[in-house]
Amino acid sequence: MGRKTKKETELIGYSILFILYVAFNAVQKIVTDPDLAGIVFGISSVLLIWGILLLNRNNRINKVKFLARQSLHNDYSAGEFEQVTAEIFQSFGFQAKVTGGADDRGIDIILTKSDQTIGVQCKRYKKAIGPAQIREFVGSLEGARMNKGYFVTTRTFTDAAWDTAKRSRINIIFYDGDKMGELQLKAKNLLNTDLITAAWWGKIDKSQRLIISGLVSVLVAIAVSGITYLVVSVL
Repeated sequence: MGRKTKKETELIGYSILFILYVAFNAVQKIVTDPDLAGIVFGISSVLLIWGILLLNRNNRINKVKFLARQSLHNDYSAGEFEQVTAEIFQSFGFQAKVTGGADDRGIDIILTKSDQTIGVQCKRYKKAIGPAQIREFVGSLEGARMNKGYFVTTRTFTDAAWDTAKRSRINIIFYDGDKMGELQLKAKNLLNTDLITAAWWGKIDKSQRLIISGLVSVLVAIAVSGITYLVVSVL
């Protein structure tokens, strides 16, 4: 679950570059047509603003998740990390039992929800989790006759660990440090995913936000289109 963030960031960055590239080439080709130039620049400016807002949102969320991940690793012992992990999953509707001790047989927490029983392995490691730990966890789940497991760590997983999990007959889901930090923030209602972080924006309901965003986008597009039309007309 730690691979999405980088891909999302790259996608947003490439999208912004693509918009700028298209806008630049379009203006070069239609500089003799003020109407068309104005429309292209107006739409491009709105898309660029939305792209910047999305990029800032993504960076802000990543920073908060990173700080939460660091806290999980630095502020808790291995046993406390297991307890915190259990509490996080409890906040999302699971019943959680911390097995604890040397006799846990490789399963630190047992989660139950509806007819599901899920084994959880918690590793407060400084290094990335490798395939050996995944194979051990799979063996523990098989011994407990469980067909689903969550592997939780304060760090990350190697590519070999991902490959090992994919080849396993048991459904293994990874929760790296960033994901656990995110879940902890969500459990405490501390993760602000809004595009605009101002307090007044948070008090507006979703339908009103959509209307306001649409109106602002239209006004920006009209303003930029008008300015572009005047500039191209003069040229």
